[in-house]
Amino acid sequence: MTEQDNFTDEQLVAFLDGEFDHTPAEEIKAALDHSEELNARLKLLTLNKSAMSDAFDALGQTAPSYEDIMGADKTKASNDNFNFVKIAAVAIVAAGIGIFASPIIQQDRFEDWHEYVAAYQALYATDTLVHVNNNEQATEEELQRVASKLEKDISITDLKIDEKLEYKRGQVLNYKGRPLLQFAFLSREGAPVALCVMRSLTQKKENVSTGEIEDMQSAHWSNGSFDYMLIGPLSAKEIESYANQFSQRL
Repeated sequence: MTEQDNFTDEQLVAFLDGEFDHTPAEEIKAALDHSEELNARLKLLTLNKSAMSDAFDALGQTAPSYEDIMGADKTKASNDNFNFVKIAAVAIVAAGIGIFASPIIQQDRFEDWHEYVAAYQALYATDTLVHVNNNEQATEEELQRVASKLEKDISITDLKIDEKLEYKRGQVLNYKGRPLLQFAFLSREGAPVALCVMRSLTQKKENVSTGEIEDMQSAHWSNGSFDYMLIGPLSAKEIESYANQFSQRL
């Protein structure tokens, strides 16, 4: 694992979407040759691998080719990586034209956003975040950019619970066209933990509720304006404690 593997989801989605002016494309392609973790992250970002071949067939002649998306670059990863990126790129295009609304795709989807978050978080390892070391100014600027997607004020002070849970980064994901904010942490033992926030559709307040998903402990709650989820391979007691503290701060 090297620093060049530490790409954000926004950069990876831009890469899959062919927006090479906004992503370190060459570094990502090079990393695909040796990083199983990066390949796994790309794979999950398609949201529905099992439906990709059907989506590809459904696009037919309307979908741009892999060569069109990837441009004139002749550098390719291994055959497996090349085939995966080809399918993933078309999947992103399919999302843009609404193909993911079809019954073909819907039948394999998770039931709610908590399951998507858990499946994504299950791919995180210590190495995913250990190299992220932003200074205070960069961290605050990133937080402002990310939180602005929900028009919500979040500062680094809000995210610092204790010395056992170190804040690493924030990024903007997407769930059914809605911004989903992810704030990533590392525990003192190196366990990756995520706090996710979405705007509430029901405006219903819910107290902290805990459970287990993808072999990780989780907690979710709502203040009526925003829905929250905290998840990671910590003890049930730790997750519940952190969730209660975040619920009072955010």
